[in-house]
Amino acid sequence: MLFKSAIKTLVVSAALLACVAQAKTFKYELQNIYSGRGAVVYSGLDLNEVKSVTLTVEQAEPRATPMLTSLEIEYAYAPKLSVKKLFSPNDPNGDSWIFTGKVNDAWVFRQINVRVDSLDRLNQDGKEIMIDGYVSEYESFVELGANGDAYERGKHLFFVAGELKAANPSKVVDVEKLTLDDSRVKLSLRDKLVSMPGDTRAKKAYVIDVLWFGKGESVIYFPDYGITDSLFVDPISIDVTKFTTTDGSEDYNITIILRDEYGNVVDTNPISLLYLLSTAYDN
Repeated sequence: MLFKSAIKTLVVSAALLACVAQAKTFKYELQNIYSGRGAVVYSGLDLNEVKSVTLTVEQAEPRATPMLTSLEIEYAYAPKLSVKKLFSPNDPNGDSWIFTGKVNDAWVFRQINVRVDSLDRLNQDGKEIMIDGYVSEYESFVELGANGDAYERGKHLFFVAGELKAANPSKVVDVEKLTLDDSRVKLSLRDKLVSMPGDTRAKKAYVIDVLWFGKGESVIYFPDYGITDSLFVDPISIDVTKFTTTDGSEDYNITIILRDEYGNVVDTNPISLLYLLSTAYDN
């Protein structure tokens, strides 16, 4: 355990050198998608059904405006649409942003303009995002049919909407192996926070995969009440302190060491392992 503690001290010391939060890249997908075509119609181009939407957001630091750098829409019956180099005309101090971009030579059109609405600084799971596409120059390409007023209606080609879902892969950053009442317990800390399941107050939690021999696998959601910006909080390691309870049984205090949004290495309040295991296995 001494060797493990020394290793963790080195990890924390190295983390202290990173006093400024580094830029991050976030991947998102849309869930519960609904979509359809706009007023502009082209025979044979079916934009009604969307299979998936992927958004890539880059953010320099917690207070910076998140920048949407790419958008990919995969259709069921049409070639996918990829948009790069989007920009935002909004005030960077605002609470929500509109991003716009363009795609040249998309499908049968010279240029399609794309608008993405409602991204914000935190982009939490469940936030509804709206995407609209407009034909820039359509007169010689589009079969207007009954949609002769398409130009006045903004040359609207398609819309896509859905609920945001973080899609960055999660990885294990630290592992602790303990013995509790002659039973082995393995704790694996993951590298990002999630919303606490079943909590409506936007409380955040660290994710610990647990293998309790004889009882199987489960997940511990370790709550943190003081997190203000979970996108720039990085869990580093698990700190373990063994103690004896008042009835003479053994237990451990579990603490999460993390780097906060300002680059400081801090730790959470300790929570009893027995309590955490009860929340993971008794519910």
